[in-house]
Amino acid sequence: MKTNFGEEIRRATANTSFSLDIVCAIACQESAYFWVSLIRRLSISEILARCVLDASGDVPGHPRRPFPENTQAFRSEYGDAFTDMLIEEANKTRQLRGMGPKNWVYKGYGIFQYDLQAVQSDEEFFREKKWYVFTECLDRLMKELNEKFETFNDVKEAIRAYNGSGPAAREYANNVMEFARYCAEVDSQDSDSLDVSASNVSDELSTSIEAIQDLRFFPEALRTEYYDSVVEPLIESLASTVTKKRDPHSIAEWLRIQALTFGFAVEGITEVTYDLSRSVPELVQEAIALLPLEQQLRIEWVLREFEGQERFAPDFVDEVEELTSSAMANLADADQPRSVTGILGEFVGTGTFTSSRGFPVAHGNFTLFTPDGNQSATFTANSGGGSSSYRTTNGALPPGVYRVSNHRPNRTKAGMVLSGVGYSFDLDPSDGTQVFGRSLFRIHPDGNPQGTNGCIGVRESAEQLRQCQTLLATLLKNRELKISVRYQ
Repeated sequence: MKTNFGEEIRRATANTSFSLDIVCAIACQESAYFWVSLIRRLSISEILARCVLDASGDVPGHPRRPFPENTQAFRSEYGDAFTDMLIEEANKTRQLRGMGPKNWVYKGYGIFQYDLQAVQSDEEFFREKKWYVFTECLDRLMKELNEKFETFNDVKEAIRAYNGSGPAAREYANNVMEFARYCAEVDSQDSDSLDVSASNVSDELSTSIEAIQDLRFFPEALRTEYYDSVVEPLIESLASTVTKKRDPHSIAEWLRIQALTFGFAVEGITEVTYDLSRSVPELVQEAIALLPLEQQLRIEWVLREFEGQERFAPDFVDEVEELTSSAMANLADADQPRSVTGILGEFVGTGTFTSSRGFPVAHGNFTLFTPDGNQSATFTANSGGGSSSYRTTNGALPPGVYRVSNHRPNRTKAGMVLSGVGYSFDLDPSDGTQVFGRSLFRIHPDGNPQGTNGCIGVRESAEQLRQCQTLLATLLKNRELKISVRYQ
């Protein structure tokens, strides 16, 4: 934000009660959950154009009071051409997010999420797609903030009123002020800042970062093997270092690894971060201040997930869950034999128990089938326990369909070994399954303590663990193998 728009924001906030950091913080609160992961994939103009978010009023369970209450209300007032243009813009964003099209007009536009209710007084902004232009979005933001400040004569209260009223608006204002603190630290970073090219950065960290970045160039099916053989040993070494030293610099190096691996369903990373956040919270905060803003945001999300919070907007969550439910229902209704669908395994979560970190572990049955649809065997299995839900970094495996590949026997990593039996199979999302930015899922024995960071962990005797491995390996040898995941 400061690199690309700092000068425009400084000019807009001059002679006001608001600052560059407040404006950046509002952008972070409103839409960073969407665009942070796109920074290296899209141009700045493309990111601005695709900030068409908030389907409230049309998403089931999320009614909306301001005009337009829903798409039909907008169409009745403004006609088909305008409505269809906005629907087209929303569907471009949906496609980028891996979602199918909907006949919905979205309600938030631009990096600051200018609400569509403003169309009644500012129709030109929406008709001419002015959210594509940062200064147009900034002008509207500052106009609203300055008007609220005239009423309340307090920055935080103005931010609260900008969002609305009630507990949610107060929490919004609290979040913005917290983000502003992180944004301010970007300008105050000095020679101790964590720059991979700097002399104070260890060779071990530099090598680890390069290895993690190399993962992007591997096909999905090869990433887990590269992670296990190359990346994981480097991370384990860094984990050992930070566990021993526990000083701000070594913690900052570790947090950079945590930020870069955000979304990996692997064990041994967030566990270390969780321990640090509980045992030396003040040092963790010092270390966060040494990170670039993007990584500060990711670590902030990790820490919030440790407290049971989620980073995705409720309307987005409901959209994804509706799409997933619809896809799973269509799959069930298709009445195609398993030999055609390739779905010869099914994990059904039937209940939960609490992990050692205090989060729910989905507990249920993992069933394998023959190609003609007969049940081969059923095994007790667990998924999740590292965070609050399958939408968070180390929660349960998201519902959907996954392709099985890459059988690796004789695993020795503690979390993948139970009763002396260790192995793994990779799971990659298939058939449009939404995984909320997560990756590196697997099937493996659920070693102690019970629970996983998103994998399916089989919790059985040694004999049954071997049977599960043999059945999976046999199915995989002869055909494409998929499994489905759902929760009751």
